[in-house]
Amino acid sequence: MKKLILLLAVSLFCTAGFSADLRHLKIRLLNVDYDGSQGFAEASVLDAALGSTTIETNGYHLDVSKLDGIMTFDKGDTKIMLNDIENGVFGSLGVLRISNLNLDYINTGMLALNFDSVAMQAGDGVHQMGKLDLKCKSTSTRNGDIFSFLTPCTEYGVLYMPEFLFSPESGKSMVEAFSIDEFEQMYIAEGHKITAKGLLPDRIKDLLINIKDNNFTINGVVKILFNLKLKGNGSIKYHEQSAELEVHLDKIKVGIIGITGTVLKKLKEAKLKNVRVSGDSIFIKI
Repeated sequence: MKKLILLLAVSLFCTAGFSADLRHLKIRLLNVDYDGSQGFAEASVLDAALGSTTIETNGYHLDVSKLDGIMTFDKGDTKIMLNDIENGVFGSLGVLRISNLNLDYINTGMLALNFDSVAMQAGDGVHQMGKLDLKCKSTSTRNGDIFSFLTPCTEYGVLYMPEFLFSPESGKSMVEAFSIDEFEQMYIAEGHKITAKGLLPDRIKDLLINIKDNNFTINGVVKILFNLKLKGNGSIKYHEQSAELEVHLDKIKVGIIGITGTVLKKLKEAKLKNVRVSGDSIFIKI
C-alpha cells in the first residue's frame, strides 16, 4: 500500500512538472475514491521537496482516470498522462477507497504511514482493511532514484494492522486451495465438524510484520473456521534496475499447516498485471 500511495503522491507532483528526486514528503488526511476507471484524490496538506523545488499547499484536489492503458492525473490547471501502465501498479489498480491517510517521508531514512481504512480490489473481490500503522527507517540517505523511498522499509520496519477482511469472492476461491483433510486432522479429535463453508477465510487480526536487514517475520490470527495462529518469515529486497520489489517466502503457516505453496499458487492464479511469481519469490512491479 505504501508503494501505491507514494506513487500517487509522485504523480501529484508531476502534475506541476517536477521530476527531481524526492527529499521529503508530508501528506495529511488524504482521501481517495477510485472505481477502476475514474475517481479523485484530495488531501488537506501536501508538503514536499523535490530536488531544489518545494511544494506547500492546503486543500489539494486531483481527478484521476484510466482509459485504453493511459492513466491521467488532472489538477485543472495542469495535467499529466502516463502511458504503458498495464504492467505496473496503476495497471493493476481496481477499486481503491482510502480514508484519512497520513504520511511522512524523509530521504535520510524515515517513513511513517497510517490511515483509518482502505477498501481495495486485488485479485478476487474488494478487500477491507481497518486502521494501519507503518514505521520504517534506515541508516543511509536515499539516492536520486525516485523509488528509493522503498529502501527504508526493507532495512527496518514495523507494520501493524488490527484487522483485514477478505471479500466473499476471495473466500470462495480459497476453498480450492486448502485441503479439508488437513483441517480434519487438526480438529476431528475435538469433535468439530469440518465443512467447505467453514473453510472460507473471514479475516486476519492483529497482523504484525517486522523487518530487519531485509528479513521479515509475520505474526497474526486468521479466522477460517477457528482463530488460528498465522506465522511466517522470509526476505524482502527492492531491485532498482527492474523497479521490482522481491518478497521471498521461506515459510508461511496457519496453525500447523504450511501454506507457502498455497499463497504462491493463489497469487499466480490471480494474474495481477504487476505481480509475477518465480520459485518461492513474489516480484511486484512498481
